[in-house]
Amino acid sequence: MEVSSIIYKAKDGKLFYDPLECEQYEKTIGILPGSIADMVRFVRENRGDCKYMSGAVFYARPDGNKTFHNLDTLCIDDNLESFVNVKDLQEEQRYVFMKVDDFIAYYDNEKFKDWPCQWLLALSEYIDMHVIYTMSNGNNPDVWKKKEE
Repeated sequence: MEVSSIIYKAKDGKLFYDPLECEQYEKTIGILPGSIADMVRFVRENRGDCKYMSGAVFYARPDGNKTFHNLDTLCIDDNLESFVNVKDLQEEQRYVFMKVDDFIAYYDNEKFKDWPCQWLLALSEYIDMHVIYTMSNGNNPDVWKKKEE
C-alpha cells in the first residue's frame, strides 16, 4: 500500500498538507491582523538571536485616545562624558536600550491584545544596532479612526 499524502486539520477546520504550515496557522487563530497581539506574534516568531530593538509603536485605546511609544537603543556617551570617563563603563552602561524580552513582556498582555496598532521595529543582536537582522512594519488605518459616540 502507498500513502500519497497526509492532510492536517487546524483547530478551526482549515486543511493543510504541510504540518509546519498548519502549526504556524494555528498560532494566528484569534489574532486580529494589525493588532498589538499581531505585532507581538511577529516579533516572537522572527527575533532569532536578537536581544535589542529600536522602533516606534502607535496604538488606539478603546476610549479612542492614541498612544505613541518610542523604543530606543542608542549610545549616550556624549551625555555622560562630562560626568564619567565612558571608557571605564561597561557597554550596557553607555546605552539607553530596549530589550526584545522586555518588549514582549510589556505588550503580551490580554488587556491590549486586540487594540489596533501600527509599528516600525528593527531588531539586532548588538546593542549598537550596527547590524539589523529583522525589520518590520505593520499598518492599521483603524489606529487613526475617531471613536464613535
